[in-house]
Amino acid sequence: STQREDRALGPSRERACPLLASMGVCASRQPATSAEQSEQPGPSSGFYFVRDDHMATVQQARLAADLHKYANGSLWLEFFYEEQLAAVRAAFATPGVVDDEAVLAQVKKAVMSNGWSDAFNQSLVDLLRLAHQHSISIHALDSPEWSLDAFTERYGTFRGRLKYLANRASQENDGEGATSRWAKRVMEEHAEGTAPAPVVVMGGAEHGPVMLEIVPVFEFMYEDAGAVRAAAKAKVEAELAAAKEAKSEAEEEEEAAEAKIGSALALFSR
Repeated sequence: STQREDRALGPSRERACPLLASMGVCASRQPATSAEQSEQPGPSSGFYFVRDDHMATVQQARLAADLHKYANGSLWLEFFYEEQLAAVRAAFATPGVVDDEAVLAQVKKAVMSNGWSDAFNQSLVDLLRLAHQHSISIHALDSPEWSLDAFTERYGTFRGRLKYLANRASQENDGEGATSRWAKRVMEEHAEGTAPAPVVVMGGAEHGPVMLEIVPVFEFMYEDAGAVRAAAKAKVEAELAAAKEAKSEAEEEEEAAEAKIGSALALFSR
């Protein structure tokens, strides 16, 4: 199909297969011919990436409507951390729903630090609830040490923000770039049996093309590769422009402060 032909961006099958074979998956299957189309595995054994632009809830709504198709699989989300999801799993494991709602409310409050809207974060929490209803395991893509807060604490507000953006947009499969870390985590847990297929990963647009390049068994859900690449380009350009603008404003404030200090020193020198 067109979607399957569009999904892989770069590495050869020969290069990708040993990596995936070591994780219990091999990417040696070729794009389906029309004669083979009916024999392609369905959602029960697929690996899917859902683009999430963080500015709207359209993709979450689409996934929520389709999530039942991926029952007994695994769902990976960007803004939650493992400690938070462990509390959600524990609540889901007990009878009744009162503790479920209390824990989900706490998790939503914690995730609001991502800076996105209340509706956006509620849609993420709703996906956790739906995943439980369909016996889908829930997983965190990232860890607190790679958060924006962690980068700004280490490098300062503006340098930290730029380093954070560079890490999120990295195309390197080096174990440090965000998507590289995510791909490794997802495939290792899948190989260990703790993240069963179908595997659904939901993340920002900039992660999609890199995810499919590192792990070619993934394919895009709802969009083709061109649309995801275009969204990724627009998002990263906007974030970089915002970071530069904030830096310029800070530099202007710095210059104004230095001028005031200079005036004070001149007064003291009289």
